[in-house]
Amino acid sequence: MSLLVIGANGRLGRQVVTHFEAAGHQVWRTSHREPADFHLDLAEPVGRWATALPSCITHAWVCSGTGQPEVCHREPQSTRLLNVDHTVDLLGGLLDRGIKPIICSTAEVFAGRRGSYREDDQTGPGTEFGRQKKDLETWLLAQGRPCLVVRLTQLYTTDAPDTSPVGALLASLLAGETVAAADDEVLCPTFVGDIPGAVERLTRAGANGVYHVANPTTWTAYALALLLANRLGRARLVERTSLREQLGAGHRLPNTSLDVRRVLATGFRFSALEERLPAILEANCAPAAA
Repeated sequence: MSLLVIGANGRLGRQVVTHFEAAGHQVWRTSHREPADFHLDLAEPVGRWATALPSCITHAWVCSGTGQPEVCHREPQSTRLLNVDHTVDLLGGLLDRGIKPIICSTAEVFAGRRGSYREDDQTGPGTEFGRQKKDLETWLLAQGRPCLVVRLTQLYTTDAPDTSPVGALLASLLAGETVAAADDEVLCPTFVGDIPGAVERLTRAGANGVYHVANPTTWTAYALALLLANRLGRARLVERTSLREQLGAGHRLPNTSLDVRRVLATGFRFSALEERLPAILEANCAPAAA
């Protein structure tokens, strides 16, 4: 495999590059900032960008885009231009070159009411972020060409800063702020470093279509906040609440957990959040972790 990583300097892109290079694959980096093998900024029109790519490239993983639901909620037009319009142009160019695209989608393509969604369950996005990703999925799958759609949810890192629910809760607790955490918001925080290994197994198996790639363990936001607060000795800062009581939660859904039995069938196993906590605390709050 010769892999083009689009968004190679981002949170997921860096992990993808590191993993696939370590596995012995040829990797090409694309980014809107240095260092990279190719420059590409999806905030701008793509045009015939893909025509200049080396003929040896077999796969392209699109890791770029606006992945923050609250940003899409606040800025729907500008984020749609990047996440849908320009990305569709990019994917069209890749397909014309015979390059198999891998795109990152989201659990928010579902309504988010019941959770444990399977790949073939009916979609029905309740957020702008979900609508954008659903439109991208629909376009790519309609082309009838080999492709891989990877639905993700709540990716966290062991580095700082972390913009996931894990990082956001931790930042508030470290600042001594009271955290109102919903007991009716179900999350499945997934370590970003697990994603490349899971997807590599799928690509080796020649997988096509939609796959859910997320940690099978679920947490309520309240339980997650308590886990972090207890490790910091700050459980007093956590207040139990519900989504309906939280103002400004219009971009959040009650339950976006995914059924991941298809990816688990490859033999891949996801990291437990508890085993990543020491590294998270060391990166964010070494004194508190002592």
